Amino acid sequence: MLTGPDVSEHQGDVDWKKVASKHEMAFVRVADGDHQDAFYGKPRVKAIREADLLLAPYYFARVASAQNSQRDGAAEAKMALRFAKEGGWQWPGDMPLMYDFETDNGQQAIDIINEENVDILVTDIAMPGMSGRQLIAQWRSQEGPRRIPAVAVSGFNRPEDTELSRAAGDDARSTALLR
Repeated sequence: MLTGPDVSEHQGDVDWKKVASKHEMAFVRVADGDHQDAFYGKPRVKAIREADLLLAPYYFARVASAQNSQRDGAAEAKMALRFAKEGGWQWPGDMPLMYDFETDNGQQAIDIINEENVDILVTDIAMPGMSGRQLIAQWRSQEGPRRIPAVAVSGFNRPEDTELSRAAGDDARSTALLR
């Protein structure tokens, strides 16, 4: 199981060598809707690579926000890919660019996975109603032959979360980076 922090402009500068002493990857936000993350770019990507961390970039979707209304999905995907590539993301080589859309609850996430061509499930451990661990376990119990990777994200950084998430069937885990 791979672990790594979820990093955005909110963390500012990061000591990636220190991160690499405890983790194998870095989940790095590329953009939040139309707002490109101020700290995502070639210097951050270079520092992550120099620390021998696997780069796992993600685009945080704000498709239906008041600022951008209902944007065309293809145009949004092109924008997210452009932001990621301009910042130094390489495919193949790095982890695939993840598209982070939020659902209201775990059951809605399962419905979307069943209806769409989802390549990876990333879920927060602490959610109202169905927890992230419950979501992964429920998905694993019904997914059939098409197994998608699952990542559990937590800001708690507790050892028991790692063990419980692994037992639920996740493939990787990300913790919030606390400086």
